[in-house]
Amino acid sequence: MNSDVPGGYAEATHLARLHAAAATGVSTAGDPTAALVDSLARQGGGGLVAMTCAPGFLEDQQVVSYLTAALSARGQQAELVSVHQLEWSNGRARLSLPGRPTREVAAVFRFYQLEWLASLPAGDFRWLIVGSQTPVVNPAEAAFTESKRLPLVWSRLRAPHDTWQRLLPETRALSDAPWANDDAWLLKSAYCNNGDTVSIRSVMTPLDWAKRSFQARLRPRRWLAQRRFEVVPVRDERGVAWLPCVGVYVVDGEVAGAYARVSRGPFIDFAARDAALLIYEDA
Repeated sequence: MNSDVPGGYAEATHLARLHAAAATGVSTAGDPTAALVDSLARQGGGGLVAMTCAPGFLEDQQVVSYLTAALSARGQQAELVSVHQLEWSNGRARLSLPGRPTREVAAVFRFYQLEWLASLPAGDFRWLIVGSQTPVVNPAEAAFTESKRLPLVWSRLRAPHDTWQRLLPETRALSDAPWANDDAWLLKSAYCNNGDTVSIRSVMTPLDWAKRSFQARLRPRRWLAQRRFEVVPVRDERGVAWLPCVGVYVVDGEVAGAYARVSRGPFIDFAARDAALLIYEDA
């Protein structure tokens, strides 16, 4: 579950819309941009929404710049800033920019992954995690479901998770699975981006697998083993097989759209292609 700082809003909204306009008998899965912008505008209430992302990551900046423009287009004050430009007093955020008056912040949009935030030097960043009197979207609680190790503590949860448990491939701690010598299992870290740590011995070089195994054994509580499964491919008009990955957006507890990517290989990673997800209207 990519619940901490999911992106892809522009692609899921506009790519699907463009393809739907060129086809017949199909519709899009929704408009995640509109749903998120509506939610942020409600939190902002006409005040300033501080849109934060990690400096130096252009893809993240593209996502937040797009959402900032969408908020501004509907008349909501919004500004793309760094978390370092937020000042906090008793849990309330203010925006401090060089040469400009300090301004009160009505809401903060956090597009700064929690595991990265936790690695910053100690300071006022803690308010983005817990105790803030200024609404923070999305909340730090999202990092709990983001962790790929969450299934290891399912038995301790009071919240219902029957469907998730039924559909997710079997997930175990490293010490409870034969991942090192059984290709029916793969290896991944609890927090990873674009599938960058998903590791399958049979499709990696021996050296790359040895390096990844060493990393996992060094810090086993940051990793997990998961049983592999076969994805049903989608074939294009030339008969080329693509492996799809579909993510569903949920905003304020309601389904808000879907994002699709496809890959020729076994991983949905940074090289995967965006795809328009359309729904047959008679389905």
